[in-house]
Amino acid sequence: MSKSNLVEAISDSGIIINDSSNGDISSEPYTEQEAEACVNKLLEALKSAVSGVKGGLDKASADLVIACAKGDILDLFTDQYKVAHAEVLINGQVELVPIESRKFKDFLNLKFLFAVKMSCKPTAVKAAIGTLSAIAAHMGERKTLHNRVAFFENALWYDLSHPDGLAIRITENGYEMLKRPSGLFRPFLNQVPQVLPERGGNILRIFDYFNVKGAMNKLLFLVWLIASFIPNIAHAVLNVIGQQGSGKTDAFRKIKAIVDPGVKATDNIPGTTDQLIKKLYNSWLILFDNVSQFTSKQSDVICTAITGAGFSERRLYTNMDEIILLLRRVIAINGIAPLVQKADLMDRCVTIEFSRIPPERRMPEKVLDVEFQAALPGILDAIFDILSKAMRIYPSVEEKLQGSLPRMADFTVWGVSITEAMGISGKRFLAAYHQNINKQSLGIVVENAVAHVLLSFMKDRDEWEGSSHKLLMELEPVAHTMDKKDKGWPKEGRGLTRKLSGLKTNLRDMGLDIELRIHRETGNILRISNLLWKKPLADGTTNQALSSASSGISSGSEPRNEAVPQATEDNEDKSDAIKNHADDEKMKA
Repeated sequence: MSKSNLVEAISDSGIIINDSSNGDISSEPYTEQEAEACVNKLLEALKSAVSGVKGGLDKASADLVIACAKGDILDLFTDQYKVAHAEVLINGQVELVPIESRKFKDFLNLKFLFAVKMSCKPTAVKAAIGTLSAIAAHMGERKTLHNRVAFFENALWYDLSHPDGLAIRITENGYEMLKRPSGLFRPFLNQVPQVLPERGGNILRIFDYFNVKGAMNKLLFLVWLIASFIPNIAHAVLNVIGQQGSGKTDAFRKIKAIVDPGVKATDNIPGTTDQLIKKLYNSWLILFDNVSQFTSKQSDVICTAITGAGFSERRLYTNMDEIILLLRRVIAINGIAPLVQKADLMDRCVTIEFSRIPPERRMPEKVLDVEFQAALPGILDAIFDILSKAMRIYPSVEEKLQGSLPRMADFTVWGVSITEAMGISGKRFLAAYHQNINKQSLGIVVENAVAHVLLSFMKDRDEWEGSSHKLLMELEPVAHTMDKKDKGWPKEGRGLTRKLSGLKTNLRDMGLDIELRIHRETGNILRISNLLWKKPLADGTTNQALSSASSGISSGSEPRNEAVPQATEDNEDKSDAIKNHADDEKMKA
């Protein structure tokens, strides 16, 4: 390098070095001695700027930190939550890093160390981070960053989290492996690289590793698993129940490996709301293992994470700035007994039972893991292929199901699309899903004294109308007769209204439609309609539909809701229908 070029480069950095050897700066090359002397002068100037006096040169120090790193900072921007990010080059790979993260701080420190051959003051790095955050916030773009999956430019993208930036692009015409688009995915600490898919996979290999009980459960489990790769929808919570020895924990580890591999496969339910939100933010798929119970607040947080309603979090405990997190996550829970009791969460669940693994089928965990890892590339291939076909089917299914969808509408449409993409009639999924919903509604009603008593009260009525106080007075003697007046029984009309508000959806599944807060001149009233009521017949017999439903609750059997298709599993051949890839006729109840 010539003297003029070197001095020009040094001047660009904002550091002035007096060269007293000559009045003019020559374009001739430096001698070895001159170059060494100039470099020494540069280092002394850098050290002087970095050390400073009483912080007077902190700005210069921060500028030097930025100057040392700027060659590897490709972009500065904020994400959808207004969090500042940098696109940086680390070890030859492009990475997205939050500017206020520990990783970015280490990046700046290392760049400074390599350039100057000395460590940097923490205050200089902090000042540099503040400057870069301001540039990102006020001069950078606003980008939407995704966690593991994303819809982008008419394609579904699945981030393999590989250092070389590989991702899967899925369209209606198939899938391919490409470099992921810049600025589409944010890496998370728990993520690990996914294995690469291999063509020729069979989705039914799933059931070599998951001990799901019954044909309808198997169909629901498959649909839930494949739908877990779909972003931007409310996903049903997978609620797995099964006695000890049914392989629930091992199954959860394998689900994590298929959908969203991570350093930690399963989690315990955190004790605080803040901790739970952080867990939900940092993974696409969260699996809560061996859960014994849910608090009301935990149920509310999980419902919010399913629907994407959003959380408000302070940036720092020292200021009032907030981050609004709009999360939509895939969540699964397991336990020995049914553990979801709150109606709002139960409505968003798919409950699957696992069978106890018989001794003759048990294998050492290491052997099973080796087999599973060998099968995983083919399983992923089958999932990506089914998703491609489901994307092609989806528009026609959505149009066909308009006006007849349950609460989890998007999940239902994708469920039918995925089922038909597997070569099975979508009606089989609808039957299985509606049956699952009815069983869950039955479970809530069985555990709720108000719902139980109200069903018994309405079994011989087609409609009831009046104030909540009047209804409470009329339910009291029925509750005493049924011995159902527990400590949760409402003490006043307003309490009864709140109870009924939370049970409306489940009671409708059982045949009762409830209208609350109907305004009248004398005050608000409520109306209860028996949807299964039939007028007295000519022979004098009356409707028995809701009476049967009420009796079913007492006996623990499932009431038949005539408004939805039913599915039964009355023999072992039908329970093997999915595993044997049966056609529609074999899948019929």
